[in-house]
Amino acid sequence: MKKLEAKEILENFLFPILAIISVVLLTFVLLIPKVKQIMQIKKEIAGQEEQINKLTQKLSTLQNLSEPDLFEASNLLLEALPAQKDFYKVLSLTKKVFNDNNIQLLSFDFAPGKISSDSAGAKEESGNTNDMQLKVDFSASYESFSNLLQNLAKVLPLMEVNSVKFSSMNATTSASLLNFEGTLSMKTYFVPLPKKMGSVDSPLPVVSSKEKQLLEELKTYQRYEPEAVATETTPEVVGKENPFP
Repeated sequence: MKKLEAKEILENFLFPILAIISVVLLTFVLLIPKVKQIMQIKKEIAGQEEQINKLTQKLSTLQNLSEPDLFEASNLLLEALPAQKDFYKVLSLTKKVFNDNNIQLLSFDFAPGKISSDSAGAKEESGNTNDMQLKVDFSASYESFSNLLQNLAKVLPLMEVNSVKFSSMNATTSASLLNFEGTLSMKTYFVPLPKKMGSVDSPLPVVSSKEKQLLEELKTYQRYEPEAVATETTPEVVGKENPFP
């Protein structure tokens, strides 16, 4: 009797026990990972919504700015501090400033350093590589040389006079005018553009009143202008189009 009763009890409770065990196993195997996955998706969606809100605020701020003013300011800053080394522009501008001040440029020694385009895969250079050196041998009067130094301080790209070494100095018969010969060492800079944009969380940079004054001052600086290339005009041919009809 006891064996029959035990067998009946086991048969009556076997299915519920198996069902409970199956539910527990399915909970650990399927349900809990799904719940974690859903919670992770919700967290990602919340983060994306927060980023969208920040980007929307930035977009609204940018839309209130003047696009022509931004374009002009960016071009001006790129002229002041070019993104790449352009020794031809620096040399042409230097030559023009010397000529404008009636200073004879005897010779020059230019050290542009490593030059490479983005497509060529320029490598990182060690040390201070954001400058180019230029040495110029010159002959000038005192007044012309004084004007030259003032003009070099107000040109774009920005230039800095490192040193001046005079090799000779002579005066006119009346000793009223001095003539110099020497070497002028200068430096110009470039700043590569950033390869990455700012993060979403970082605020938009605001141009301060001091920076606006600097932009207005840079507008007064002498800027590089490429020399105009003279084009030859073809003389007009008068007469029949076909001399041998």
